[in-house]
Amino acid sequence: MGARQSLTLLLIFLVLSLFCASNANCEENAFDKGTALYKKGKYEEALPLLRSASALGMSRPSSIYYLAMCYQQLGDLKQARDSYKLICTQYPNSALFDRSFSMLKDLEQRLSSGSTKPGRSSTGGPGVLKLNSARSQSFPVSVWDGGETYQVSYSRESDGRMYLDGILNGKLTKFLFDTGAGVTFCRQSFVNKLEVKLDWISESAIIPGAMGEAPAKVAICKISLGKFTRENKIYVEQDRPDSYYPALDNIPIIGQSFFGDLMYRVDGRAGLITFKKVTIPKGPIKPGRLGPGEVPFFRDGAHMIVKAKVNDRECDMIFDTGASQVVFADRHLAQCGLNRPVDATSSTKRGSGSVRDSYAFKIDRLTLGPIDRQDVNVAVLVNTKFSKPLLGQTFLKDLVYTVDPVRNVIRFETFN
Repeated sequence: MGARQSLTLLLIFLVLSLFCASNANCEENAFDKGTALYKKGKYEEALPLLRSASALGMSRPSSIYYLAMCYQQLGDLKQARDSYKLICTQYPNSALFDRSFSMLKDLEQRLSSGSTKPGRSSTGGPGVLKLNSARSQSFPVSVWDGGETYQVSYSRESDGRMYLDGILNGKLTKFLFDTGAGVTFCRQSFVNKLEVKLDWISESAIIPGAMGEAPAKVAICKISLGKFTRENKIYVEQDRPDSYYPALDNIPIIGQSFFGDLMYRVDGRAGLITFKKVTIPKGPIKPGRLGPGEVPFFRDGAHMIVKAKVNDRECDMIFDTGASQVVFADRHLAQCGLNRPVDATSSTKRGSGSVRDSYAFKIDRLTLGPIDRQDVNVAVLVNTKFSKPLLGQTFLKDLVYTVDPVRNVIRFETFN
């Protein structure tokens, strides 16, 4: 091979290398920019970027999943259905399979019935939302009149929980929004990894939470969620193999110590949380006469306890946005009138020095106030310490509700 041929081949190789690198960068940028726009609610701007990322083949199946959600938010249910179907058929082992399959079944049901309205069908079927009232209603939220409010978007990852983008002492990070956590906390390994500088105080503590207790050091930090900023104690758990708080991706968890004195509205359809500062009366709080869609709660420490019905049997549960599903400890089953069915699926998770056994099955019906879900997936954890069952995201997903700490009520908004 001559020198001229060698030089020509080298130039071709360099051009192809640059093209491939540029193409990969464009692809990754399309996915990152598209998901960022989606989380801000800019669906029309996000759509072409997510479509491009999906077509290029990188970040799959996540790019297809965000594309499906984008179509759904824009009301193109057929394209959304086809995108969810693509995940189910081509990526059956993906962590996104279960949620995609659930959304696929829901959209197929709505399209076959001719319903193209946002939200879930009220005609029945697996995991669907039904209303206890004879007619669907839309409950007004007049409590938001006046006063300064702060709106923050959130995303749902494959586990179905609620993740907020924010800043902790000048460091960008994600936070898990967790009504089942009494305090705001993180792990020491998170502090080390992000190199967060904390103002430590001479206080040690026990972290209260739905899953038990853990020793921690305490610091003061500044947390910003959009334009809403406040100083808060943060409890830093020293990493240990039997931790009760295996936070996804090792991120901070925002608990009741941060937002428990705020009124907040969760819009599960649009992926938004709106916070409002309110004045909470001193002394015991009584809900008074309940309005349409209202459910009372009481505090057990920092936990919000609601009275739900499990297969029409009343059961106190912790209102827990940080739980990816409805969760019982094995000792809770009898008090809620449940038995382990023979077809329950079992699993064992083994970590460093710890073993956790669990099993899962479906309950026929779970009701809280005006919200009635059928065929609800639940998990049962064996030998765990949380005091009451957790009302998690397999029940709360896609709902719109306001938590009012002035009256200790949760006000659900339902739709025609």
